[in-house]
Amino acid sequence: MRAYELGIYDPAEDHQRENRVGSTRTLSRSLRDLNREKQIRQARERQHRREQQTIALIFGDPEVEREELKLRKDRAELRKTEFEAEQARLEIEQIRAETLATMAAAQKARADAKLTATKAWNE
Repeated sequence: MRAYELGIYDPAEDHQRENRVGSTRTLSRSLRDLNREKQIRQARERQHRREQQTIALIFGDPEVEREELKLRKDRAELRKTEFEAEQARLEIEQIRAETLATMAAAQKARADAKLTATKAWNE
């Protein structure tokens, strides 16, 4: 069944496609217009956020601000600890590389000594 048969829709009351006398046709908006409207909307949102931050700063709860400062301090200490741990890891890697280089030099010296001893023995 169709909508007009059920009584839901009456085509006689459909005035959507009619041109009314005295109405002007509006120009379609271009992408430039849409982009400009988007930029205006974003600027208004940024201004609103700034105003809300200012209001929160002026009329803010000091207890909440203290808690926020404490959290910032904790985060800074955590970053400092992470930095120190990274520095210690790099130092360990450097010592390890130096140890491996020393071991390689010792093995080379031992191999050179064996080669020299073998040459002396064969002569």
